[in-house]
Amino acid sequence: MYKEYLEKSIAKLKMTLDDSGTRPILFVGSGFSIRYINGPNWLGLLKQLVELNPEIKMPIGYYNQKKGGNYPLIASAIVEEYQSYAWMKQGTGLYPEHLYGTEFSDSIYLKYQIKMIFEELLSQFNLETNVHKDEIEILKTLNPHAIITTNYDQLLETLFPNFNVIVGEQVIKDRKALNIGHILKVHGCVSNPEEIIISDDDYKLFKKKIFVCQIVNILYGTSHSLHWILYKR
Repeated sequence: MYKEYLEKSIAKLKMTLDDSGTRPILFVGSGFSIRYINGPNWLGLLKQLVELNPEIKMPIGYYNQKKGGNYPLIASAIVEEYQSYAWMKQGTGLYPEHLYGTEFSDSIYLKYQIKMIFEELLSQFNLETNVHKDEIEILKTLNPHAIITTNYDQLLETLFPNFNVIVGEQVIKDRKALNIGHILKVHGCVSNPEEIIISDDDYKLFKKKIFVCQIVNILYGTSHSLHWILYKR
C-alpha cells in the first residue's frame, strides 16, 4: 500500500520537477529512520537512554511527568545522570578517556550513548534483506538538490554515498552547502556526538542561531521546492 502511494507521489514529483527545471530539496524526518532501521522516536530514544544507565532508578514516565512532556528538559535531566555515571566509571573503559577532558561539555556522555545506539542500528541495516527494499530503491531514484535532516544517524549517507555531508553550524557557515549534492544535518550527527542537539540548552543555543525553515530560505530562497519525508515528533 505505502509502496504504491510512494511510487505515485514520486512520479508526480518528478513530473513537477521536469516542468520547473529545478531539483527538489528533501527534508527527512525521524520517521525515515524509524521505518528503515527501526530507530526510536524522540520519547523512545529518551526511554532507551534511561534504561541503558543502571544508576537511573526512575522510569521514563517519571521524567515525562516531572518535565510536563517537554523532551529537551527531560534530556537535560538525563544529562546530569549520565555525567555522574560516567565519572563513577572513569578508568573502566565504558567511555573513551578523552571525553573526560575540559574541552567537552557535561552532555558528552549522553550524546556518546546516542552515538552508540544509532551506530548499532545502522550496523544491522542491509538493503538487500530490508523489508522495505523496494521503497528505498524508489527513493534513491530521486535526484535532489540537497537533503536537510534533523536525524542523527548516517542512513542517508549510506543511501546517497555521493553526497557530501555538512553538520551543525557549518550548514550556514559553509557556502558549499549551496552546491548540489549535500546532506545538511542541522541537529548534529553521530560522527561528532558533541554537536548533537537534544537537551534544553542545546535547543536554546540552536534557536539563537538559526531555525530549520530559515536555513532553507537563507541557502536556497524560493528557487527550489521543499518536500517533507517521514517527519515525526
